[in-house]
Amino acid sequence: MPATDPPSRRSRLGLALAVLLPALIAAGAVLWLGGRDGGDTAAPASAARSQAPRTLGARASRALRPVVATTGRAGVRGNDLEDLAGGVRPAVPDRISIPGARVDTVVDAVGTGPMGAIRVPSLGRAGWYDGGPRPGEPGRAVIIGHLDTKRGPGLFARVPALRPGDAISITDRRGRLYGYQVIGSARVRKDRFPTKDVYGGGGGSALVLITCGGPYDPDEGYRDNVLVYARAR
Repeated sequence: MPATDPPSRRSRLGLALAVLLPALIAAGAVLWLGGRDGGDTAAPASAARSQAPRTLGARASRALRPVVATTGRAGVRGNDLEDLAGGVRPAVPDRISIPGARVDTVVDAVGTGPMGAIRVPSLGRAGWYDGGPRPGEPGRAVIIGHLDTKRGPGLFARVPALRPGDAISITDRRGRLYGYQVIGSARVRKDRFPTKDVYGGGGGSALVLITCGGPYDPDEGYRDNVLVYARAR
């Protein structure tokens, strides 16, 4: 006859499982929810505490503490756990490097102004149009920069001189690196801007750099835009 646990031991084991399993499941749910966005935000401590079991008794409550997902703890990074094919977007861009144009700087998200034009970034910083694709997504991610300033060349002063084959790399806020290669450029009048060829999704991952160019008028500014197209490597 197979050996069996004494009734008292089995009851203690059943009680322990009844207490521990719900607590572990709840704690795992908090950790999962806190990590879905790549660690950008941590689960609020108050929300985590509200999930702690309330019927365990004083002794069990002291022993079982809720798990709070905190950015930078345990070496867990969102891009190691999240799959783009599974529906999770890449993080927003954080830095851009263009060795051929001597560019290595931070990237700020920029939207549109009252007239529908993209807002310009601060001097010395690049601007990513946050109404379009992110680097790493299908479609054309758009990044803009100043050609010049009142004191001299701007961040994108050498961008119009980029050649096919030149490398561009973008690092997102999760630390993931996206590489691009210049395939061509064009100079277009601002009053004939090819919107459909610049903005939008679809196709492979691509990048469009935009700066000013062409004749300059002190009252109107530059007449043209310079567009540099690059595709993912």
